[in-house]
Order: sequence, then structure tokens, then C-alpha cells
Amino acid sequence: MVKKFLFSLLMILLVASSLVSFGESDTRPLIIDDAGLFSDDEILSLEEMISFIEDKHNINMIVVTSDKLGENSSEDYVDSIYEEFVGLGEDGTCMLIDMNNSYVYITSYGNLVSVIGDKEIDDTLDAAINGGLASGEYSKGVSAYIVKIDNLCSGVAETANTPEEESDGRPRVIDDAMLFSEEEALELSELAKALEKKHNINIIIATTDDVGGKSSEAYIDDLYGQVIGDDVDGTGILIDMDNRQVHITTAGSAIPVMDDDRIDDTLDAVIADGLKSEEYALGVKSYISMVDDFFVKGPKDGNIIKPREERDYDAIDIALSSIISLISGFGFFRGVKKGYKVKGLGYIYSLYSHSNASFSGPDDQLIDKYVTTRIIPKKTSGGSSGGSTSTTHTSSSGGTFGGGGKGF
Repeated sequence: MVKKFLFSLLMILLVASSLVSFGESDTRPLIIDDAGLFSDDEILSLEEMISFIEDKHNINMIVVTSDKLGENSSEDYVDSIYEEFVGLGEDGTCMLIDMNNSYVYITSYGNLVSVIGDKEIDDTLDAAINGGLASGEYSKGVSAYIVKIDNLCSGVAETANTPEEESDGRPRVIDDAMLFSEEEALELSELAKALEKKHNINIIIATTDDVGGKSSEAYIDDLYGQVIGDDVDGTGILIDMDNRQVHITTAGSAIPVMDDDRIDDTLDAVIADGLKSEEYALGVKSYISMVDDFFVKGPKDGNIIKPREERDYDAIDIALSSIISLISGFGFFRGVKKGYKVKGLGYIYSLYSHSNASFSGPDDQLIDKYVTTRIIPKKTSGGSSGGSTSTTHTSSSGGTFGGGGKGF
């Protein structure tokens, strides 16, 4: 009986220990913003990037900001944070932005020390400072740090504004107009990959300053078809500097999810949040964020997918319409002119000899009055009746796409 009790107690302790360990790993912070340098949206964006890098390379990352280290050195402070939440022997890296001393500190732990040594840390510090910390854009600086760590762990040499092709053979960012910095292009690529993985869709982000005579719609539809494939689930965005247009395309399951109204709202956000002020990466981040939100919500009830009504007018149609319009217009003009034409001198009417008028002063008397009242109903905010429309069209290669665009 005593043995049975001891065995049961041991099992309970083991289960409790596992649950505690699981709870601790689940709640480990990725961003500790004691100095209050980031907005809520920036924290969410940075956490998404860190989570992706951690899963990709099986490492740990923590970003810490502080304006009160006290007597601690930057090294001691970072070590204490990493030891508390991860453990000094575990593979990983930690970054500290010390606002009290205007100082940034980066260190590596475990097996990552062999990958990220003194030289690599110096390069990473330069990337973070030049990428945003020096100008007070702390979120951008941290993004540059995360991207640099990703490249070091992957063994990628950063030599272009467009990220290297992924293992599936295609890039997520095609920055032909060179609107993004190296760090921005890599950050957007990571965000796109995280979104693809989360919702099982495809994302492409493109910029161009030469559409080759195409419309923005035709350009991004053709690019999506070439890089990803016609009718394959996903969405893409094009910043067309040639026509000063931003265009969003949708395919497959994204067509009902991103209906006409949602695309219109997304375009407004992209323009207002970034394109209007020439902060193109911020605009694309708004696009990624809203796509994520729409896929979490799913399609609206009663969504209707409706092909766009189109008719091609050839030269003969235009010529016939023009001739008929001219004949009709000339005939109407002649008829009106003829109707108003007076032959000869005509009859002259003498107003003076045929007029007789007499006026007296006013003497109005109120007999009775009637008052009618009506209650004006307040306009109700009708909201959505549950339905939505996704308008589609056919690309030059025969694919079915939704989408929309706006000038900026």
C-alpha cells in the first residue's frame, strides 16, 4: 500500500513538473519593452519575426529595452534576463537597447557562439544602428538585427535588395523599383512566409517602374501566374511607380475572403499608412496585417463571386456609333431651328393699347390655419446584410483573379 502511494505521488510530481516546464516555455517573452520604445503593433510584428526565426533555426531570441539598469552592466543585465527566461547554456541570442546610456548590446549563447562571434556581432550592431536605432526608429533597428541573425544562421550573404529565392524556388519580394532597403525587403519576405505558413496560401510582393505598356492589374496578374500559378490560393500586391498605382490581386480561396469591400479598405490603408508618405515598406506591412485579419475572419456569409461584365469595342463599332450620333444630332438641330423660324415681318402686338390694370392696397385677413407635423425617422446604420461581392476577371493566360487598385 505504501509502495503504491509513493509511486502515485512520484507520478503526480513528474506530471506537475512537466506542466510547469511547458507553461514556462509557452509564456516566455520575446520582447521585454521596459523603456516603452515600441507600439503594440510593432511588438506584434517583431514577435512574429522572432517566432519564425526561432522555429526556422531552433534557437532562442529575446529583445530587451530598458531605461534603468541601475548598477548592472549591460552584459550582466542581459545575462540575467537570458538566464531567467531561457538558460545560459541554451542556444540563442539577446539584444539590449539601453536608453539610459544610449547603448545597444548583443550577445550569443550556447552553440550559436561559433556562428555569431565578435566580428558577426559587430556587423549586426552596425546593421541595427544604421537600420533604425540611430534615427530613433527602434522597431526598424530591431528588425535589422533579426534579419541579420537569420542570415548568419542560414549562411546567407546579403548582396541585393531582393531576398534570395526560398527552398521552393521562388522569391516573396520582387523589388524591381528598388523601393525597399535591404533590411526592409528581407523583413517583408519573412512576414510573407509566416503568413503563408499560417493560412496555407501564397504571397507575392512586387514593385516596378516599368509595366511595359500593361495595366497594373494585368502586370500583377501575369506575374502571379508566372511565379506562383494561375488559380492557386493566395494574393499579391504591386506598387506600380510607372502609373502611380497600387493594385491587389487575389486567386483561389483568397477571392471570397478578400471581397471587393475588403480590398478597397486594404488599398486605403496601404496608401494612408505608407505610400502617401513614401514609406513603402510600412504600406506593405499594412497589407500583410489586413490579409492576416481577413483570413482569420474568413469569407463573409453569403459571399457572391461575380465575373466582371466586359465588352471589347472594335474600330467598326466606334465608327458606326460616331456616324449615327452625328446624323441624329444634326437632324435634331435642323428640326429645332426650323420650328423657331418666323417667315416675313410677322404680327406686332401693341401692349399699351391692349392693357388695363387697377391696383388697391393689400387687405389680407387670417381666416383659419392648419398645421401638419411629421416625425422624421432617424437614418439607421444599416450595416451589412451578411452578403458581399467578389468581382473576378480573366488574365491574359486564362486564370481567374479578383482584385482592385487605386492611384496614389
